[in-house]
Amino acid sequence: MPTPTRHILLLEDEQGLREVLGLTLAQEGFRCTEVSGLNAAMEALAKGGYDGVLSDLRLKDGSGIELLTWMKERGLALPVVIMTAYATTETTVQALNLGAVDFITKPFRNEDLIATLKGLLAEAETPAMDGEPDVVGDLVGVGQTMRKIQALVGKVARADSTVLLTGES
Repeated sequence: MPTPTRHILLLEDEQGLREVLGLTLAQEGFRCTEVSGLNAAMEALAKGGYDGVLSDLRLKDGSGIELLTWMKERGLALPVVIMTAYATTETTVQALNLGAVDFITKPFRNEDLIATLKGLLAEAETPAMDGEPDVVGDLVGVGQTMRKIQALVGKVARADSTVLLTGES
């Protein structure tokens, strides 16, 4: 059975890079809708039909952080990968807290980007096994939310900052 084509929204304001990334994604079997600005991305996402988002952090008319905030306010739970040449620990943590699933620093190899997208989209397709806990270190949990927390912990652990996770138990 053939793998269904995954539809990616590509938000990049630099035309040359946007076109190269769009071509690269298409060659790897992704369906790609390219937009150059925050407002166009919001309009496209409002219409639906996307499996994931690849967004630049700094845009001429906004930022990837604004897009993540907008998506969170509307309950749009799509995997979002943020690309930037201006990575800071603060920005990375902020993006991850708002729902980004990965943060890629420019310049990057196209192969790395494709592997990241394929991995994230495969994870999104894999439902949690009912009753089977995920165990990572001392963390035990079942389901999508726990996997997100585990991924966040793995990424934030690299930061030279103190992080406090709180919850009901």
